[in-house]
Amino acid sequence: MAKLNLGCGSKIEDKAVNVDKYSAVGIDVVHDLDVIPYPFESASFDEVILDNVLEHLEKPIDVLDEIYRLLKVGGTTKIVVPYFRSLWSYVDPTHKSWYTVHSFDYAVKGTETSKKYMYTKSLYERVCIQFNDGIQTAKLKRPVCAIANRWPRFYEIYLSSFIALEQLTIVLRKVD
Repeated sequence: MAKLNLGCGSKIEDKAVNVDKYSAVGIDVVHDLDVIPYPFESASFDEVILDNVLEHLEKPIDVLDEIYRLLKVGGTTKIVVPYFRSLWSYVDPTHKSWYTVHSFDYAVKGTETSKKYMYTKSLYERVCIQFNDGIQTAKLKRPVCAIANRWPRFYEIYLSSFIALEQLTIVLRKVD
């Protein structure tokens, strides 16, 4: 399975092509992700990972289009971003965009947002949305996290302003 880890920094993935703007141990390709196209052939990856990267980039929709180009049909991209209500979303002055459970609807086939705005022709299928996936969640937040993962829209509308979760993970699949 061909895997691409974009903007990996020190989060090196075994058996993946690790890409970052800066050269370091474990980085396979040095490339600025704001410069599109990326130096890879079309339809050459089964999985693309962006772990806390997209919020740092100038044109996130262009990046989603580029990932679509790089993915094989049926391939997935796992995108991890700070949730917009999280303190961590605003602490880092290098963040250029903020994300909600519906931020990726522009690139998800069949959503009202993708039909209305048509910012991209690269439409994915949404596989899942998860809050705080892969991070330690405080005991107080665990039941809220369970609710958010079961009913993300409900959480965002009614609970997120009271108890903010930290991170949002979305998995998208290239369908055609």
